[in-house]
Amino acid sequence: MDGVDQLNNILLIGMTNRLDMIDDALLRPGRLEVHMEISLPDEKGRYQILTIHTSKMRANRVMDSDVDLFELAALTKNFSGAEIGGLVKSATSFAFNRHVKVGTMAGISEDVENLRVNRADFISAFDEVQPAFGVSEEELQQVIQNGIIHFDLSIDELLRTGELFVEQVRTSTRTPLVSILLHGTPGTGKTALAATIAQASGYPFIKLLSSETMVGFTESQKVAAINKVFADSYKSPLSVIVVDNLERLLDWTSIGPRFSNSVLQALLVLFARRPPKGRRLLIIATSSLRPVLTELGFTEAFDSEMRVPPISSLRSLQHVLEEVELFQSREATAQAMNMLQQAGFGGRDEETSPKLNIGIKKLLSIIEMSRQEPSSVAERLTGALMGLGM
Repeated sequence: MDGVDQLNNILLIGMTNRLDMIDDALLRPGRLEVHMEISLPDEKGRYQILTIHTSKMRANRVMDSDVDLFELAALTKNFSGAEIGGLVKSATSFAFNRHVKVGTMAGISEDVENLRVNRADFISAFDEVQPAFGVSEEELQQVIQNGIIHFDLSIDELLRTGELFVEQVRTSTRTPLVSILLHGTPGTGKTALAATIAQASGYPFIKLLSSETMVGFTESQKVAAINKVFADSYKSPLSVIVVDNLERLLDWTSIGPRFSNSVLQALLVLFARRPPKGRRLLIIATSSLRPVLTELGFTEAFDSEMRVPPISSLRSLQHVLEEVELFQSREATAQAMNMLQQAGFGGRDEETSPKLNIGIKKLLSIIEMSRQEPSSVAERLTGALMGLGM
């Protein structure tokens, strides 16, 4: 047998987590000819993996009867096999910690023979073990920590419309990719609304793409980071990407003007690229400078646009004050509203006031500042609003 025949009888198997980093020379015909992607396990596969990882625990009767592997399989969306193994180990650690005596020296408690890994241990383990391709819970909670205040019917309509887009991506066979733009003046709560829509979707993959995580990045590094988020989303059957503050992500500045064309072109391509077969993606972007996006030709990339309104009436302002319980009684709230009305902010029954136009984020900041002086909250609130030039 000559050297060529010997080479043909050799089976080469290569494995990698980052196909995009493999040199093209290794992937051309004649090298690694067959490419097989091993995707994340589905719910049935996760149940089988959990069964394998807990087989010894069940055989040795150290797993409590309240542990339901079917429930855990449903909760471990986007977990890889290794991450499920880590979850089981973490739950075991929580169970073991309950039987460790805390004192001058750590020791094992006398009831260690009663050690059982229960459901509560697994629930605690979910806080410790997070999937690499999962939901950015911490990032989402940071932007919606104050919740959504429904000061106007338009806020309810925005959330309902967002829910319709979520269901469209989930069920439609014609639109596996949908992109929407939330725009409005600064501080109107666009990011919080986008994150709320994303979180309510229940999609297994939700990521917040923000310039805050890219401080100091070069243009090429920023493009690579953005591309990685989209590439990761294609590994999940249902994904939501919240692209926050587009103009800041584009390094836009009105002096010049200047922006990053590399980032712009990357975003335009990614916003238009249909996900692989069997994958669905919802993109929710926010912007405080919609005219800038129009100049850059970016608005054409969106399937729909929704305007997030500021607070522009005393009726909406009163709703916010009652929601955050700034005043101790309705009478105190009424007195504050009368003071604002006398200051020229319009009547409470008016739809809009020409003197009142403030984002919910700025208003909440003013409210918390006014709260620091309980004896003259209404005066401080009125003065702060008038100081904004309203």
